[in-house]
Amino acid sequence: DRARYAAAHARWLVAARPSLRRFRRALREPLAAQECALARILARTAGSEYGRRHGLAAVRSLRDYQERVPIVAPDLLAPDIASMLSGRPGVLTTEPVVAFERTTGTTGGARHVPYTPRLLEELSSALLPWMADTWLRDPALLLGGAYWSVSPMAAARETTASGVPIGFEEDVQYFGALGPA
Repeated sequence: DRARYAAAHARWLVAARPSLRRFRRALREPLAAQECALARILARTAGSEYGRRHGLAAVRSLRDYQERVPIVAPDLLAPDIASMLSGRPGVLTTEPVVAFERTTGTTGGARHVPYTPRLLEELSSALLPWMADTWLRDPALLLGGAYWSVSPMAAARETTASGVPIGFEEDVQYFGALGPA
């Protein structure tokens, strides 16, 4: 089993190295990295209803963003999320929603979080450097099994009125193409 675990972890480690390099490079210039991240997000949201409402197409700097987009409690986004759950596209993002995840509602009732392909890529690009760093700091971890559970407890399969899944069928979907490994 050790050889099988080591091979699976090694595949992850090799796949994670580019993400780890990008992450370490971003650590050297965090402001520049965050400005690039903001630009990517704005590109996907400026044409949405929310983006038009806040004039995101005109944002040219972090300061512009801070002045145009208020900090809001999740409840204020509830009407937008409800529109998305009903199948209306382009509400908070111009990307298609591939799934909604129901939160556990720790601070005020359950909510639905929309997942887009890019959000899943971003989760994977954050997860890979973390995992690689963990393994590089303690290589003995490469020799054992690992179990990851990301989504809330299993529930009956649900979809929105428009057919978008609520929850992912399997946790591996959070991990991208390398998930099954």
